[in-house]
Amino acid sequence: MNRTKTLVMKMAAATVVGMPLIAWIIAISLPDFDYASYIIGRANGIIYLPVGIGFGIAAGYAAQFMVSRKFMLSATGKYVDMFGQLRLSAGEILFISICAGFGEEVLFRGAIQPHLGLGITSVLFVGLHGYLSFVNWRISLYGLFMTAIILLMGWSVEHVGLLPAIAAHTFIDVILLRYLVNEAARRTATGSEVNESNSF
Repeated sequence: MNRTKTLVMKMAAATVVGMPLIAWIIAISLPDFDYASYIIGRANGIIYLPVGIGFGIAAGYAAQFMVSRKFMLSATGKYVDMFGQLRLSAGEILFISICAGFGEEVLFRGAIQPHLGLGITSVLFVGLHGYLSFVNWRISLYGLFMTAIILLMGWSVEHVGLLPAIAAHTFIDVILLRYLVNEAARRTATGSEVNESNSF
C-alpha cells in the first residue's frame, strides 16, 4: 500500500471516529435538544433502510451518469487521476464509503442540521466538498444536483431518522468511487486523456 493510499485510509478511519466525536461535543454543549429522538426519527429507521439503500443506488447512478458526460470530463479529470493513482480495491472502496457515510451523516445531519436548518446545512455540506465553484460552472452544476440529493436525505432524517441517510450516502460513495477507479483504469488502458476543450 503506497503512502497516499495509506493516508486516505487513515483519513477515512478518522472520519468515522472524529466526526461523531464532534457531533457528541455539540450534543452535550446544547443539552436542550433531544438528539436521540431526532436521530431515531418519527418512525423506525430500520423499516426505511431499504428505501435509503434504493435511494442511494439511484442517486449514485444518476450522479455517475452526470459526471461521465462529455462536457463534464474537464471538470472530473482531476478526480479520476487522483483516485486512479490509489488503485483502490473493492474492499477499500467499501471501507471509505462506510466511514464517510456514517461519520459525515452523524455530524452534518445528526448534529449540525438541527441548529442550522436543512437548507443551510445542505449547502454547507456540498460547499465543503468543493462542489460549488465560482470559477467552474461544470463543478457547480454537479454541486446543484448534489445539493438536491442532500436536501432529500436531510429531509428524510427529520422524518424517519438517520439510518436510511447513512445507507444512502454509503451507496452513493461506493458507486462514484467505483466509477472513478474504473474510469482511471480505462483511460490508462486506452491511453486517453482529458481534453480541456470539452464543452457544450
